[in-house]
Amino acid sequence: ARPVGALLFGHISDKFGRTASLKLTPILITLPTIFFSILPTYQEIGIYAPIILILLRIWQGICIGGEYANNIVYLCETAHPTRIYFLGSIGSCTGSFGIFLASSIATLSYQKLSHDDLLSWGWRLAFSLSSIIGVIVYLMRKNMQETPVFQKILDRKNNVNNPIYLSYKVYWRNYLIAFGLTYLPATAFYYVFMFLPNFLDNTLNNNTGKIFTDNSLSLFIRLLIIPLLGLAADRIGGIKIARLACIL
Repeated sequence: ARPVGALLFGHISDKFGRTASLKLTPILITLPTIFFSILPTYQEIGIYAPIILILLRIWQGICIGGEYANNIVYLCETAHPTRIYFLGSIGSCTGSFGIFLASSIATLSYQKLSHDDLLSWGWRLAFSLSSIIGVIVYLMRKNMQETPVFQKILDRKNNVNNPIYLSYKVYWRNYLIAFGLTYLPATAFYYVFMFLPNFLDNTLNNNTGKIFTDNSLSLFIRLLIIPLLGLAADRIGGIKIARLACIL
């Protein structure tokens, strides 16, 4: 869902502007989050409960793909040429910070609530709290300005009607390069922060609270390191940092 969302909202961003996409995604991410918190259980509506849950997750995944990609594009297009990597790294930090908040709330929930309370109403409270963040983000972006890059495109009337088709037709090699640059860190991220916690919990039956605590600590360390690597990339070049990361 996330790659689809990145292409879909990238299309909106290239056709109507970066701000059009970034004002839309907080609302579209928050709505399914609210629906999660009031979703009837399997005991109440049967098979429709997991079907609705899966559809909401797909909806949210599409929107998150657009949010994450366009967020970094906006930061890089508004940055000074000597600070592009640093500001781009802040965009990556925000994604990790969101997961860090979620992991921290999960840790507190497992520590403060009983197992029965967590299953009956505690998880709904966590989703309700996260919806507040979506509202705050929308209000922060309500009056945001367009990037200088897209403003020049508008001034020259160079925006196109079908950015996805044009990019596949003319710039398909760039897709392969982008895939080559990002698939390794993306795989590593989801392996460490998504797959491993679930594997430790569901397969090895480790303590769930401790798993979330360790995951939160790892994410916090990552938050501290990413901007430092962004600063280093601005000084020595992004491709050198990327090659070093491959080796490490």
